[in-house]
Amino acid sequence: MVRCEYCGKEISLPYRCKYCGGVFCVEHILPEKHNCPGLKKALSPDIIKLAEKSPETGRAYEISYAYYPRPKVRRQKLFYRGEIRDLVIAFLSVLLVFFYPWGLTPIGFAGIFLAALLAFICHELAHKFMAQHYGYYARFTLHPMGLLLTFLSAVPFFPIKIVMPGSVVIYSGYLGNSRNMGIVAAAGPIVNILFSIILLLLPASPITRLAIHLNALVAVFNLIPFGVLDGRKIIAWNPVAWLVLMAASVALFIIVW
Repeated sequence: MVRCEYCGKEISLPYRCKYCGGVFCVEHILPEKHNCPGLKKALSPDIIKLAEKSPETGRAYEISYAYYPRPKVRRQKLFYRGEIRDLVIAFLSVLLVFFYPWGLTPIGFAGIFLAALLAFICHELAHKFMAQHYGYYARFTLHPMGLLLTFLSAVPFFPIKIVMPGSVVIYSGYLGNSRNMGIVAAAGPIVNILFSIILLLLPASPITRLAIHLNALVAVFNLIPFGVLDGRKIIAWNPVAWLVLMAASVALFIIVW
């Protein structure tokens, strides 16, 4: 059953927004009802020009409340219905990807369990909780194609390991705020870097080494400034912050290589 990407309600007749491509229920199909990031495309050029000149906003990408009132902020939920289930499925898929050969021994299994928990789950939860801190709707959602590719790469001797079972979907509204969205994007890699540093200070062992390696790998990959990855949003907010995070991630990756 398809769920509305704004409220999480199961819907038998989904509607797709032509501005952002999201799927919503009848109550939230209008761009202003789901804080559509493509709302600017739905407004007339005259309204946009007036909003850009408005002294209340001061920034070209913000829409003046006088022309398009902001929807009421929904009460935040810690987790939405079905979200914990999606997190568990994603976690198990990551475990399967790295199960062979490390998971064949108790120590190896403990290593990949810790690594998957810290490198993937904590990374995604950092995005979610930081987004909720700013009042955005944030929910972890499985991606069917990404989940399928993740399971396929779990096959032993598969040449490429793909870990993309899902991600945190964030609706910031009104084209977002580059600073807030940059901080939300940076939260995931920062958690990976902090965990790597903490584990590096502990006595060396195969478990901690594997956990450090995967945390650093996840951080480096997500900091690539391309497409929907975190790096592009961080650079748009603060290029220096991106450079520091990337340098720290690469250094940690090289240390445990």
